[in-house]
Amino acid sequence: MDIEEQAPPKKKRAPRRKAAEKLAAPEMPAEVVVDEKDDEQRRSIATILSRTERLHRGQADHSLSSFVRPQATPKDFFLAVFVFLLFAVASTGIMMFIRKNGAPNFSGFISGLSSKKESVAAVSVPETPSAPTTPANVSVVFVVTSAAKKDDTGSPLTSRIIETDVKETTSFPATGEGASTTAKSSGKATIVNTTSRPYTFVKTTRLLSKSGVLFRMTTTTSIPAKGSVVVEVVADQPGAKGDIGPTTFTVPGLALAVQKDVFAKSDAAMTGGDGKAKSVTEDDIAKAKTALVEKAKKEADANFASIASDGEKLVPDLVTASELSFTAPKPGTQGATFSPTLSLRFRALLVPEKAVLPLLSTAMTTAIPAGTSAADYSLGSVLYTVQAYDTTKERAEIRAEAPLIGGK
Repeated sequence: MDIEEQAPPKKKRAPRRKAAEKLAAPEMPAEVVVDEKDDEQRRSIATILSRTERLHRGQADHSLSSFVRPQATPKDFFLAVFVFLLFAVASTGIMMFIRKNGAPNFSGFISGLSSKKESVAAVSVPETPSAPTTPANVSVVFVVTSAAKKDDTGSPLTSRIIETDVKETTSFPATGEGASTTAKSSGKATIVNTTSRPYTFVKTTRLLSKSGVLFRMTTTTSIPAKGSVVVEVVADQPGAKGDIGPTTFTVPGLALAVQKDVFAKSDAAMTGGDGKAKSVTEDDIAKAKTALVEKAKKEADANFASIASDGEKLVPDLVTASELSFTAPKPGTQGATFSPTLSLRFRALLVPEKAVLPLLSTAMTTAIPAGTSAADYSLGSVLYTVQAYDTTKERAEIRAEAPLIGGK
């Protein structure tokens, strides 16, 4: 078969395809001109559809080169460049915002949304009104002043000032320690009498050592003839100078001719002149004064209790004290104990309790629930709290509070 015999059939099939296209597509007006590029794009789509149909029939073509891609136009290129520039500008703006203000808190935004969601879902349930309750305590605040200081402004309550003077003295131990200024050396000496005459040496008889330190006998003693006796001696002056070793002593009170026949000697050292002694410190004095003040307060309270009348209340915070005198040894004074003396004057503004109780009763009547009777309640012990006290004006602001007892 040659080419010339096959050519006529192709010419016959072409008219039938054009006829089919005319039936499938509506006629176009003569003024519409079909662009060649659109025609190429339709042919490409037709090719893809035909290949898709072959894939469904099991005739897949794995050659990527068989697909025909539509060619990009200059308009598409400029559109892509424009989109890219917009994206770049937007990215730059976001980065500048983050550098200036920091990263946005998306977690707070999300939690805010969740909280809003919860608040919308919350349903408020009206509470059932509870029955009125009885208070545990009732209280009133009032002002009290002394009658002597009452001014034109007046005062709800008037009272009086009472006074008492207290003097205390007590012995306290000294805790300081230092070199003694009164300690004297002491020891024993043997008095020897080589004569046939007895002697009696009285207390404070002098014995003078070879080094010139003077000692004295502490008791009156008889010295037998041709004999000896041991006596206690103490240095005449305090201090370490009297701490001497074993030595011999003369008796200055005897005649010079007799001193060589009647003398004394010691076999051991004299000691105690450099001893330590207790002394008073500043801390000892301060502690003693504090103790005297507390002791004086107790005595003053007892005195006030006997002075106050029925219906008057002594409140500790309305009691003041002023020092009249205080005597004590100076710090460093030696001694095992010391006895300071303190004198104080106490003053107290009494609370007129007989006038306060009616105020509390009125407060109780107001505080109890409606429909109950005040006769069913009573007040407990009253507690007084001083909120302010002007000692110059003798005027105080006080809060009185009492527990509410009873009720049905």
